[in-house]
Amino acid sequence: MATPFSMGWVLITEGKEKRLNLDDNLFEVTFDGYQLFPMHEHLEVRRHLKSDQIGTANIEQLTLKDGRTICHYRLVSLYSVN
Repeated sequence: MATPFSMGWVLITEGKEKRLNLDDNLFEVTFDGYQLFPMHEHLEVRRHLKSDQIGTANIEQLTLKDGRTICHYRLVSLYSVN
């Protein structure tokens, strides 16, 4: 069985992100399948595919393991807290 693979230019978190450190803007989100994102580039962050942009982030680490992608990103700017 093939594992889904995609290349993304927008981080769509579906509200599943979690902050790794309360004193930092470093977050983690896990995706099903393998997803690649440009490293150390400003990317849009959205909660859902059709929602407005909530901020800008830089991808710092991607881990592809067991058919999943674990993405660590640093939030650079936040447009809305809701």
